[in-house]
Amino acid sequence: MNRDHKALRTERLVLCPAPLPGSSFWPFWNAHRSDPIVSTMAWGGTTPPISDEELKERAIKQNRLFNERGHGIFGVAWSSSQKNEGVEIRNHDDWLDHFRARTTERRDYDPVPGAIELLYSFIPAVWGKGSSRNISSFDLMSKGVAGEAVKCVIDHGLRVAKLEKITAAVLPNNSASLNVLTKAGLTNRGNLYGYAPEDVFYEISH
Repeated sequence: MNRDHKALRTERLVLCPAPLPGSSFWPFWNAHRSDPIVSTMAWGGTTPPISDEELKERAIKQNRLFNERGHGIFGVAWSSSQKNEGVEIRNHDDWLDHFRARTTERRDYDPVPGAIELLYSFIPAVWGKGSSRNISSFDLMSKGVAGEAVKCVIDHGLRVAKLEKITAAVLPNNSASLNVLTKAGLTNRGNLYGYAPEDVFYEISH
């Protein structure tokens, strides 16, 4: 974890800001984003894993952006996997998700200064209703994890980081994510911006 920024915490989770190069988060992120089940649900396509060198460059870039802007990528893990404040999460399997906040100022669909697009992707094991998965004992333990994490990130973004607006785009068949955003207080704006006809846009303002 980048010790220049404090982790966000919920009852069950720790959200680690800008994991450093060499963290167990980055191999998790690389494998997770290239999982065809995940990538198909997230953006309707597949993504190959990147090389170790590219992964290191990505980690360095994300740390730089976080330091410059005060927001960026978070790794999400069970709070029990981080024994003490500031201790790096070493087990690849303890990671559940990643969040990334990126500026939308130069996007045609949302030129509002200070607007941030929220991207997130959980491991399939914690997907809930609307994901066409069989329910397991892990589902019972992880019930509501996505909503818990999203609410934490949005609260931090609006109340602490003083962002003007947070947006998110979801494929319409991803009903589990649609439910998460609605329960977190975001408003369904349909395809308001015409940026991607297949996406449903959500937003929440300060």
